[in-house]
Amino acid sequence: MLFTPIVWIPILLITLSLASWWAYASYHQHKLNMSIASELSDVIAETIDNLGTAQQIKPPIETEDPLTTPGMLSTLVTVLVSKYGDTRLSMNDFMIPDEEYVSVYVDTTSQEILLSLKSGLADLDYADDDFSMIKFGKSDDNTFH
Repeated sequence: MLFTPIVWIPILLITLSLASWWAYASYHQHKLNMSIASELSDVIAETIDNLGTAQQIKPPIETEDPLTTPGMLSTLVTVLVSKYGDTRLSMNDFMIPDEEYVSVYVDTTSQEILLSLKSGLADLDYADDDFSMIKFGKSDDNTFH
């Protein structure tokens, strides 16, 4: 009879020590989880505040030069085809020297756009042409137009 309590007492003590150790480890894990949750809540609140201020402050809209937009190129090609009719372009038409380019001028009196292969048209004085074009100063012919 005395043998049974002697065997169960060490088993009971080992079980109580393991349960105490698991409780201690679980408590520290709970404290760590609560600390992480608190920091995460602070980060989320700060992010929501930053999003609110970012939505209130809108960046300025970059105004794009209308002559450089793809829509303007499409409109220009449409106007040329409408004015001069159907045009066929072959690969030979695209074989042009690198020195040739189309210059774009604005006639201020008639409000027309002038496309020309003459790069210095605004600088030259044409007696027979009555173009009053905007002069942009000295042109830089090294720029791809």
